[in-house]
Amino acid sequence: MAEYLGQRTRVEFNGHDVSHLTGCTIGTMNPVFDTFQSLKDPFDHDIEITEEATGTFDFVGSDKSGDQRFKEIFKQVTGFVDLDYTSTPTTDTLTMTDEDFTNPDTQGSYTGSRFLTSFTQIADGDANIVMEAVNESVWFKIVAMGETIAGLAFPFQTSGGTSADMEIDLYVNNSGKPHGSTKANSGSAATISTTLAQSDFGSALRWKDLTVPATWTNLTIGETYWVRIKFDTETGVGVDPKLRVRTTLPLSNNASTFNADSTSVPASATANTEVIHYIKYKSTEGLNVVVYDYADLAETTGVKYTFNKVKLDSVIPSFADKQASRSSVSWKCNDYSYDTI
Repeated sequence: MAEYLGQRTRVEFNGHDVSHLTGCTIGTMNPVFDTFQSLKDPFDHDIEITEEATGTFDFVGSDKSGDQRFKEIFKQVTGFVDLDYTSTPTTDTLTMTDEDFTNPDTQGSYTGSRFLTSFTQIADGDANIVMEAVNESVWFKIVAMGETIAGLAFPFQTSGGTSADMEIDLYVNNSGKPHGSTKANSGSAATISTTLAQSDFGSALRWKDLTVPATWTNLTIGETYWVRIKFDTETGVGVDPKLRVRTTLPLSNNASTFNADSTSVPASATANTEVIHYIKYKSTEGLNVVVYDYADLAETTGVKYTFNKVKLDSVIPSFADKQASRSSVSWKCNDYSYDTI
């Protein structure tokens, strides 16, 4: 949350608060009058009136050049790409492929697939959550950046035995905590079942790349959902799978943890704990930007600006320490509204 002269402002990209990294400047919010003429009738002049908003997003790395949060948020607005990690499970390298936001053929169409990725890296982790008994679970929240989850991975390590069978489920939100019985997509989000073999995960923390069911879809952008990682079956003795987490600030909107020792649904969050994760969202709606401009510190009055299907026109970076630690992105959209708070 940023504060200016006794007022408060907040900027959200697809439901994620990015106030700590970006400012949003609104240049225009006006009707645009385009005239066109029929080739067969030189006296027929028509006027097309559309609503158009323009402006810029200004990014600054939060702590240092190449800061993780800066890279993550910057990819949200410039990405619309398929961001994958390398096939070697112990590495953290992420590479961008597929769609190029500078290509007008893909950037101008909002019917194709777009990708927004939330990720942390194994190297960011500084602690573990150990599941020592069958049925122990880890719950963590996510804020949907797209309608579909297309990729999912977590880093695990096992401690002994032969293997651990894990189950991963996606649940809806229930007043700020997990809903223990209602899954996403109107209850139809299928369970992901996977096995952690001691022979693969016993020596080091490794990424487990999961096959996401097609039913992990129909999510509402900006809404909170809950992922449950459950230790379901143990083969051998002392497998004790552990999940890598981060406890150092700042944490991202995704993956804040509700830890549980049993199948019961936890009621409160584990303080300052974030699951190391890779989640790739697929969206056909492009970037949604909401700007809250409050007239008071209590956030009771002000104006809410909503911009849908934002199109990026240009990106102008400035460099420090050979990295793009600052950047200005010009944007426009033809679907916007503003409402009194």
